[in-house]
Amino acid sequence: MTRIILFVTVTVLALAGLLLGCGAPAPEPISPAGPAASGPSKASPVDSWEKLVADARKEGRLVVYANATNEVRQGLSETFGQKYGIDMEFIMGSGSEIANKLTAEHRANLRIADVILGGTTTALGLLKPAGIMANMEPFLLPENTRAELWIGNKGPFLDKADKMIVPMIATFQRYLVRNVDLVPEGEISSYADLLKPQYKGKIVMTDPSQTGTGNAFVSLLVNVWGEEKAKDFLRQFVKQEPQLSRDRRLPVEWVSRGKNPLGVATMRETTAEFMKMGAPIKYQKVKEGGSLGSGAGAVQLAANPPHRAAATLFINWLLSKEGQTVYAKAFGHPSARLDVSKEGFAADLFPEPGEPMVIDSEAEVTQRVKLVEIGREIFGPLLK
Repeated sequence: MTRIILFVTVTVLALAGLLLGCGAPAPEPISPAGPAASGPSKASPVDSWEKLVADARKEGRLVVYANATNEVRQGLSETFGQKYGIDMEFIMGSGSEIANKLTAEHRANLRIADVILGGTTTALGLLKPAGIMANMEPFLLPENTRAELWIGNKGPFLDKADKMIVPMIATFQRYLVRNVDLVPEGEISSYADLLKPQYKGKIVMTDPSQTGTGNAFVSLLVNVWGEEKAKDFLRQFVKQEPQLSRDRRLPVEWVSRGKNPLGVATMRETTAEFMKMGAPIKYQKVKEGGSLGSGAGAVQLAANPPHRAAATLFINWLLSKEGQTVYAKAFGHPSARLDVSKEGFAADLFPEPGEPMVIDSEAEVTQRVKLVEIGREIFGPLLK
């Protein structure tokens, strides 16, 4: 049985070429979910895969804190949960909501979370400094951490020294979504076009005053234009009276229905979901380009997970080819693991040849953490 807890508001408790092919295919890894005869490698942290599975089933429970869609929850529950007989409980919320809850529990010395699914900015800026995450490397099979299996040929970890964050999704993010019935092709060619008079009061944007896609959009502008020009643009943009939202679904729904012809920094997985349903929306290409990263598609292991065996089993399955195939399909975006098929994903999720991009790195994510303050400073009047 899967249990879900939703957090709607924050409380006190609360690159391109690699994506498109990357040359020769990576060698087939030994899957932890494969035949027992294969067993773990000599360097494996798992003495016996069969014993790990048995211990995980004995624990029988896994608590996942997730900034994710219901499709991700269902996909993981219906594959991993049912396959291994693990009762998966999902604590669902935005990145900041999940971070606030985890921080409060950590301060109260409560051990509830096993695994965290969410964004790299939240993990690096909020969870890591608080001591909430563990180094995952001792828990992982070497078959899942081989450098050649992951984009960039540097292994799966974003934070190379501490190895606490694995970005599992690698997709191109354009930050503008338009209703194709209301905004004609060619009307927008630059982010600067958002300042056109006809868009005043007609734009919905993910709140840039907290970590997430709105904050990532601000970071992109700083990378492309420099901090001062980006801040000047954002101050003018505020005068356009954009509607800010912290909801992961409503901005895409409003653009789909035509309530707002334009959406800025909408959630990628939610946008993909609406596109799949046939909503009249489309990502808008602009000359400044976009970002190549994981969005909310990263995994972390909670420090001192209460269900240690189940957590170890889950993260190894999740990072295997089988797990990544399930996860990427449910997430709606391609995996960062190179041997996972990218067939069936929309062309909008990949950069066009020569399209500018900022590629996620630890330095880039660290910058986004700092730029949250710019979001709060500039967009503060709209949040009151």
